[in-house]
Amino acid sequence: MSDHHHHNHHGELHPNQLEPPHEVFHDAKAGEIARVWISNGSLTLSLNAMAFGKPEVWGHVLASIAQQVAGACEEMGHGSFAANFEAIRSEADKMAASRAPPAKQTVTQVPQPTTSTRRASPIRDLISSNGFCCATIMV
Repeated sequence: MSDHHHHNHHGELHPNQLEPPHEVFHDAKAGEIARVWISNGSLTLSLNAMAFGKPEVWGHVLASIAQQVAGACEEMGHGSFAANFEAIRSEADKMAASRAPPAKQTVTQVPQPTTSTRRASPIRDLISSNGFCCATIMV
C-alpha cells in the first residue's frame, strides 16, 4: 500500500523549489505554465495544459527549453551545444517512436481545472550526479 496522501499543498514552499525568473516580477501578465520535479526517481509535473491551446505551441516551448538545457550543459563543461541538443532530440525521438504509455502515470486533480499533475516513466538513469541547473527561457 502506498503512503501517498492527498491533501492540498497550495501556498507551501518546498526547500528545493527554484526561484521564479527575475523578469516575471516585472510583468503583470506573466504566468507559470509548467512546474517539473524529480520525485521518487520519476519525472513529476504540474502544467497548465490549455495555456496555449495548440500542441505546436507546446512543441516550440519544449524545443526552446531543450536549447536552453543544451547551452547550459555546454557552459557547465558537458559537450557542445550541438551534441547536447542532438542527445536531447535523440532521446525524445526514442520516446516518440515507442508510442508506449509511461511506465508510471497518475493523474491528480488540482485546484485549477486546466491544470493536471502527471508522473512519467522513471528517469533515474538519466539524472547526472552533478545535480540540476536552471535557465531563463525567452520565447
